[in-house]
Amino acid sequence: MLTYIIRRLLLLIPTLLGITLLVFLVMAMAPGGIGGPMLDELGGQLQTAQMQRVRAYYEQRYGLDKPALVQYARWINQISPVGFEVMPDGSLGEWGFKRPDLGMSLTRHRPVIDLIAEALPITLLLNLISVPIVYSVGILSGMLAARYRGQWFDVSSGVAFLALWSVPTIWAGVMLIGLLANKQYIQLFPTAGLHSMLADSMPFLPRWTESGFEPGWLLDALWHLVLPVTCLSYAGFAFLSKLTRSSILEKLPVTMQLAAMALVIALAIGIIAGIVSAVKKDTVWDYAANIVA
Repeated sequence: MLTYIIRRLLLLIPTLLGITLLVFLVMAMAPGGIGGPMLDELGGQLQTAQMQRVRAYYEQRYGLDKPALVQYARWINQISPVGFEVMPDGSLGEWGFKRPDLGMSLTRHRPVIDLIAEALPITLLLNLISVPIVYSVGILSGMLAARYRGQWFDVSSGVAFLALWSVPTIWAGVMLIGLLANKQYIQLFPTAGLHSMLADSMPFLPRWTESGFEPGWLLDALWHLVLPVTCLSYAGFAFLSKLTRSSILEKLPVTMQLAAMALVIALAIGIIAGIVSAVKKDTVWDYAANIVA
């Protein structure tokens, strides 16, 4: 088991290198090159000569005038937590552990690593809630569909889950916001955010007061998570349900054959044991009769 784990961990290295190489090639072969998006923002504001000077500046600043192999090696060193420290003048420092530099966002003009640090806790929270829902609903519904194969539950759940799996998540999110978070239709849920504006003044748990019901900080947060969790969950448990059903039905004949074989073997063993016991019993009685005689 330990050898298998070590082998799988070692396989991560070429896998990650292959992914980074693929991403780099896609960016390099895109129209305008790697620095194309930076120039597109200024495209309508600069003349041709000015655009050429800006392009030359960006290529020199980010090393885009170097060969592709040098660009790739520099990029890997920049995003890796282990490598050469890059000095302010662009030279390489000592080898060791360092903070990965993912660059600046071209749209928000902020460090990318800061944007990831802000979004990562919310992403983890949404996945911690949606993953148990996906597996519990998907496995349970798949087992029931396989148990009642061909009946109303199997047919209805199959049609419903196929329809859910076919709906794009982005379109479903827009429709849920437009219908369930819109004042013109049914404003049941908030449109964005994790808390209401007055969440800081709320108690942690819901309670009844003289002025009425106060949802509390926890219930307010859960209420804001309903629509995002729904968008992250429905396609997952729809696919997992069909996968669970097909896996059970595929293994069911083998399981029935094994059960039948086990039953036959058990009966054979019982019959043989009975015959052996009867033979031994007759032998004992014959031996006793001989002694008496």
